[in-house]
Amino acid sequence: MARLPRPHMSLSVKLAACLDALGFKPDDKIEWDHTWALGLRERTPEGGYIPAANDPRYIRPKLEDVHLTKTSGNGATTAGSDVHRIAKVRRLLRAEEEFRWRLTSYDHRTTPAKPKRKIQSRGFEKRPANGWR
Repeated sequence: MARLPRPHMSLSVKLAACLDALGFKPDDKIEWDHTWALGLRERTPEGGYIPAANDPRYIRPKLEDVHLTKTSGNGATTAGSDVHRIAKVRRLLRAEEEFRWRLTSYDHRTTPAKPKRKIQSRGFEKRPANGWR
């Protein structure tokens, strides 16, 4: 008996099979999440990301509402979300940059020295004229 050729399996069929194996249903709204948000990744001089933005090892499928919570927080607060972490990193980097600028811009040779001041005495009373000690 001759072997029949197998039909081509499209990429969408393969993707659906993978998502099914992960527990997603066909009617679920799925979004793709970068496990480290792009705003938290290092940048290359050419403008890319480290690791690369579309590296499949760092992209995870998530349900739409789960992805929104991870990205923006639970609605009452952004604590623990990607938005919060990105804002904190920017704040810390800006503070560090300002600190480094203050350290490097200070030149002690051009800063005039403060004149030394004589310590003020307490103003002891003079001896009485009658010779009392």
